[in-house]
Formats: sequence, C-alpha cells, structure tokens
Amino acid sequence: MPILVWKNLMRNKGRTGLTLFAVLISFVLFGVLMTTKHSLSGKVVAAQSDQLITFNKIAPNAPLPLAYARRIEQVPGLEAVSYGYVFLGAYQKQENAFVVIAVPPKRYVAAHHEFLFTDGGVQRWIKDRTGAMVTQKIAKRFGWKVGQHFAILSQVPQRSGSTTWYITVDAIFKPKKGVITNADQVLIHYKYLDEARIVGQGQISFINEIPVHSNQAAQVSRAIDNLFVNAAPQTRTSSIQALAKQLFAQAGNIGAILVAVITTVFFSMLLIISAIILYSVRQRIPEYGVMYAVGFQYRNIACLIIGEAVLMVLVGGLMGIGLASAVVMWIGSSVSQYLPTFALTPATVLDSIALMIAFGLLAALLPVFQLRRLSIPDALGRF
Repeated sequence: MPILVWKNLMRNKGRTGLTLFAVLISFVLFGVLMTTKHSLSGKVVAAQSDQLITFNKIAPNAPLPLAYARRIEQVPGLEAVSYGYVFLGAYQKQENAFVVIAVPPKRYVAAHHEFLFTDGGVQRWIKDRTGAMVTQKIAKRFGWKVGQHFAILSQVPQRSGSTTWYITVDAIFKPKKGVITNADQVLIHYKYLDEARIVGQGQISFINEIPVHSNQAAQVSRAIDNLFVNAAPQTRTSSIQALAKQLFAQAGNIGAILVAVITTVFFSMLLIISAIILYSVRQRIPEYGVMYAVGFQYRNIACLIIGEAVLMVLVGGLMGIGLASAVVMWIGSSVSQYLPTFALTPATVLDSIALMIAFGLLAALLPVFQLRRLSIPDALGRF
C-alpha cells in the first residue's frame, strides 16, 4: 500500500510539485505568523512582581524632570528608587541598533533584582564614569569582552557636537532564570550622559520604585501620583507586571488579525488540495474499478486516497515548517530587542503537524465519500 501511495503521487510530478509548493508556503506563513502572535501575547516574568514604574501620564514617551525622582524618595514605604533615560544606539552601523539606558549605577543595582550581576564587574562599572554594563546576549551578538572599548552611534548630541559616545565594557549581566526581558541593553552612567549632552539635561524617561512591602504597591503608587497631581507633567505609576499585561492586551487585536489571516490561508489551501485530489481520483476511477474487480475492498482504496492526501500535506508542511524556522531565526536577530520571545516554539511545531494530518484527512473526505457510491460496472465503463 505505501508503494502504491508513492507511485500515485509521482505519476504527475508537476501537479504534485505545485501542490507541495502551495502547502509549503501555507505552513511557512503559519510558522511565522504564529511565532509573531505568541511573541506579542507572551508573558513577562519579573523576578520582583511588585516593582513599580513611573512615567509621563499624558505621553509615556515624553521625559520627566529628574527632580521628580528626588521627591519620590520621600514617599514612605519605599525600599529603593532608581531612574533612567532611554535612547537608541547603534554599533558600527545604524542597522546594529540596541537600547541604551543611562542610569545611576548604585541605584539601578539596588532596584533591579531580576538580573544576575557579577560582583567584581558591578563594582568596576560603578567606579568607571564612562563604563557600561551590557547584557550577555548583546555581548555575544557583537563579540564584546570585558575591558573592550567601543563607540555608540546615536542621535543624542554632545557639547562638542559629536553624537558618538565612547564606552568601556566593565561588566556583563543576564536575566535570572525564567525572566523575559529586553535582550539587547547597554547600561551607562546617567551623569556621563547628562553632563555631556547639549539638550535634555536634567530629564529622565522613567522612575523605578521598590516598595518595602509588596502588598502596599497600590497604596504607594497612589501616593507617588498624588505628589504630582497639580504638576506639569503629571505622572502615572503602576507595577511592571500590570503594565506588561496592558501592553499585551493591546496586542490582542493584532493577534486576532493574525489568526484571521492564518484561517484564510488554510481554508484556501484546503480548497486547492481537495480540488486536486478530487480531480486525481476522477481520472483514476477506471483503475479503481479494476482494483474492485480483482478483490480490493472499499476500505483499501479509501486508505490509498487518504494516504496520498496526508502524505502530500505532511511532506509539504514539514518542508514549510523547516523553512519557517529558518525565517524566524533570521528575523529574530533583528527584532529580539523588541520581541525577546520571538522564536518558533515546540508547541507551534506540534500544532503544525496536527494541522497537516487534519487537512490531509479533510481534503480526502469528499473523494472518498464519492467513491463509496461507485459500482464496478460504472467504473469500468469509463475506460
């Protein structure tokens, strides 16, 4: 039986090749789109779920005065307060982009327990005004080593007119196990940035707070925002976990659109495969009549047709998922700083295989049903 299935598929190589190509493209799209959906709707796991973040209430991307951080330090119930200024940097060429965060080193280490730091490296970074601490992934990406000097290309001008910031790698750090965070980060001294830049002095992008007691996070958030209720700009404070959930909820509409696209692609593919298999079966009806006459039963011929359909979809689908994996890896290197979980998951691969089998069975359903009503004289009469 397997030999008959293979021989029938190879009888018309052009038709089989076009069908395989249609299936391949469908599953390439499925792999890439599902990876995008999962990366948009994934969960951020923070080592400290009670960590708070304060930003501009009206325009989250707009800066806050540094003086806000000093006022927030006076709020009762806070263990640590840090802040940072975020801008986009690049290494050697603009395509090699990454996130640069200018922070006060001691405060940053005290307020971020979700990272694993090397003690010696942290102390070296704290003492080095032009030093940087970089994530393990970006260090691997560019081949950086501790002690290496490099230049950050940016759009932030210095007093000298240059937009290039010269940095030394003092330490390399990584997230703790189970923590999903921005994979491409470079941390530099806030004072180094603020004293050298010509615009935006005394401005920060966000403020991080750690409550003494996690059950007081909501109370502390309200107290912080009440400080600036009559100020301009006003602030909004929430836990990082809550903020992440809101962002992923906003991405839900994108996920729904992706599901609609995937459904449309697969419905079209199912129609194409069903039509091809139905046409192929009708061409071979006299052969099936001969098979009935020599002793083959209906279930044998039904299995033959189903086997052809499932094998065709499996071969094309597995090739498509393999190609999708390569595409995801290629794209992932460019979007990892925005979508750190952008990767083809085992669940997506297993779902793909299940869909291949299901589509093969569905595509063979109509031809098999029509063949059931076929009599030997009718079949032989079509010679």
